[in-house]
Amino acid sequence: MDFEALLREIEREVAAAAREALGSHARAAVRDSREFLLRIRADLERWTRMVADGRMSEQDFRSLVEGSKGVAEMHVLKRRGAAQAAIGKFQDRVIAIIIGRVLALIP
Repeated sequence: MDFEALLREIEREVAAAAREALGSHARAAVRDSREFLLRIRADLERWTRMVADGRMSEQDFRSLVEGSKGVAEMHVLKRRGAAQAAIGKFQDRVIAIIIGRVLALIP
């Protein structure tokens, strides 16, 4: 598994979701999402390998990724004045993208 390629794919999908959901705040959302991915990168890589190797269940993986949502602080979006509800929905979408992309790799 090429983890770098996986991250690039996640970033592309997150950027598309940001444009769709946040319009004028899309650039801020992309910056915040990249920061979030950097913060959880080591954990995400470890969890991804564990679920791929069968050492972790898909449900445990989902729980860990969903639990990391608190790290996604979205500072730039908040400074740009994006509505809290829109930020929360975008955070949920980022988490769903991460989970979906990783689990799609598991045979």
